[in-house]
Amino acid sequence: MALVDAIPRRAGTVFISRLTPGTHIPRHCGSTNTQLTCHFGIVVPDRVELRVARETRAQPEGRCIVFDDSFEHEVWNHSAAVRYNVFMQFWHPDLSDEEIAAIQRLEELPHIQHVIEQYREGASALAPVRN
Repeated sequence: MALVDAIPRRAGTVFISRLTPGTHIPRHCGSTNTQLTCHFGIVVPDRVELRVARETRAQPEGRCIVFDDSFEHEVWNHSAAVRYNVFMQFWHPDLSDEEIAAIQRLEELPHIQHVIEQYREGASALAPVRN
């Protein structure tokens, strides 16, 4: 966690994602383009793929894939093994510190918090679907 805490301009949550064999996370989009998403492959068997917009790539083990999750994206584990991934988000590099602070203040407003909670509830409904 010390390494994660040392990452500059990190935003949102950080968690370990487990993707079981034969799983497909259906296409979905993030709510804004203010943050970039990073998938760092800890254990990635062959035949794990990520599609962002019109581009599909194999997920590399021991490397990061960073993308704008406001574009439609989905993930497949076509292998017979479990994939483990570190998921984290960063503030978009084009945003100034002042813009980030303003976004954070907006997110603290009660009616915005309600919208964020509704979005998170919808995102959690994106549980992996078995093929």
